[in-house]
Amino acid sequence: MNNICGVLLINNKNTKLQLGIGENSYRTFFEDNTAVMLLIDSVTGEIIDANKAAEKYYGYTLNMLLNMNIKEINQLSSESVEKEMKFALSEKKSYFEFEHKLSSGEIRNVDVYSNPIQENNKKYLLSIVHESPEHKKNERLLKEKEAYIRSIFLALPAGVGVVKERVLQEVNDYMCVMTGYAREELLNKNSRMLYPDQETYESVGKEKYKQITKYGIGSVETQLQRKDGTILDVLLSSTPIEPLDISKGVTFTATDITELNQSHSDALKAKEVYRSLLEDINEWVWEVNLEGCFTYSSPRVKDIIGYSPDEVMGKSLFYFIDDGEVDLVKSIFSEIIASKSSFKNIQSTQRHKDTQDVIIETTGRPVFDNDTGELMGYRGTNRDITEHITIEKELKLKDEIMFAQSRQAAMGEMIGMIAHQWRQPITSIAMGANNIIVDSILGNIDKDSLNKLATDIVEQTQHLSKTIDDFRDFFKPNKEHDDVNVCSVIEETLSIIGTSLVNNNIKIIKEFNSQSTISTFSRELLQVYINILKNAKEALLENKIEDAKIIITVTEDENNIITTVCDNGGGVKPELLTKIFEPYFTTKEELNGTGLGLYMSNIIVTKHLKGTLQVKNSDDGACFMLKLPKVRSDNIGT
Repeated sequence: MNNICGVLLINNKNTKLQLGIGENSYRTFFEDNTAVMLLIDSVTGEIIDANKAAEKYYGYTLNMLLNMNIKEINQLSSESVEKEMKFALSEKKSYFEFEHKLSSGEIRNVDVYSNPIQENNKKYLLSIVHESPEHKKNERLLKEKEAYIRSIFLALPAGVGVVKERVLQEVNDYMCVMTGYAREELLNKNSRMLYPDQETYESVGKEKYKQITKYGIGSVETQLQRKDGTILDVLLSSTPIEPLDISKGVTFTATDITELNQSHSDALKAKEVYRSLLEDINEWVWEVNLEGCFTYSSPRVKDIIGYSPDEVMGKSLFYFIDDGEVDLVKSIFSEIIASKSSFKNIQSTQRHKDTQDVIIETTGRPVFDNDTGELMGYRGTNRDITEHITIEKELKLKDEIMFAQSRQAAMGEMIGMIAHQWRQPITSIAMGANNIIVDSILGNIDKDSLNKLATDIVEQTQHLSKTIDDFRDFFKPNKEHDDVNVCSVIEETLSIIGTSLVNNNIKIIKEFNSQSTISTFSRELLQVYINILKNAKEALLENKIEDAKIIITVTEDENNIITTVCDNGGGVKPELLTKIFEPYFTTKEELNGTGLGLYMSNIIVTKHLKGTLQVKNSDDGACFMLKLPKVRSDNIGT
């Protein structure tokens, strides 16, 4: 516009701009022009003047426009607007494409022709604004869309490309990284180079183009081969650029699913291993909800109670419990749910499908929701212990039979001891009675001698009575615990068997260093001491020990009362030490040993008295060590 001459009078902001034309000409050229015109301060961007067309186009009054800055209309940043103004001032660029904002807020695409005008060393920009033609707008939108699509093309975390007749026309960077090829190595090459073999290449093409023809898109899982020979599992998806003309090209995406497939394969293997374990394990694995209904059951249920998993699913666990135990099991289940705790080894009787009773041992733990932490139910195992319980009962019966045999054998021995201990008192009684008879016949009896003989007879009969009481107490069963001192039980033992030991020239040495009282079954402990002492006596007699002796020591530590019974009878052969507590094991056939004494002693100590019984050899004999707990167990004797 520098060729325009004349003077333009501009009343805005009390300034006059001379352009070399008259006022009427200015009105015709600027104010009345149908093109949108703005006169802009080239430094600040303030709008100096605007014509009527500008008022109409932007929707602002003249006064409003004259109080605005072009930066309020142009949608570029302030820095970008200033940069474009400098281009216009330098006359390096006079045509611009901008987005201008109207008073309504609507954004319009405009073409702007801007040229500098100078007056009194001050430059202005005369800008003529035209709304962009539709085709230019479309071109701009297309360019923006292409840029948008290209950014996706480059940034997508998957291989993306275009093929035409299966020749690679374009690939993104990720496709290069995934395959190990540089971009120039792939472009204009047949995609066959990416497949491990011809068969895979052909089958993918056949299946993919078949799907495209039918559905407009094709997807297939296949394998690609990297430049280094590594095989990748990929999901290949393709769609034609023009739906009705595949020859125009096909876009594709290649997603590496190698790790996904491996994870899936690992998960399948783990699931198969888990399934195999559930099938192979001898226990019935189950899950129940809070109502006690089965939500899972392993196949082993069929072997245990005769029902298939499908028959169990959804049913209440109480459905399978024996009628006589249902209420008890419900009560236990309610307590477990309330406590939200694990449990183990709960026994119940369940009905087999064929109506037989099955004894089940159940162990379980709570299952909580991963997100809320709420109790969802229980998971656990059921184990068939019917055979175990049966064997246990048989063993218990066997032990009871052996115990009875042992008691009977002990009874026979006790009768022998009674006869032996009664022999001297009876002889004394007989002699006293005979003296009374003789003195009476001879008339030599007097009151004092008669009283003395009668007193001897009474003492001897009292001794006989006490002996009977001792042996009767031995055979009296213990139903309840009693508080006793171990030393007193040993003394009671010696009152029964002591005479037999003394009569066989066996010296008894006692070293009692404990006065603690324990709660136990004293009659059973008495039987153990008798069996141990009798065993020591037989060893001493069998080996014909001249200076025979038995040392009985009682001590205690923090937790136990410890009794040791040692003899000098030569000890037990080393190879027999591990067998000495086995049933019916004996080395005393000539003495009619039953082989039950020490076996029953061990059973009594370990199962009834909750202690331990051990044997070892000393320098000159055998030592039995019996440990009994000071604190009574609630399960003692059960």
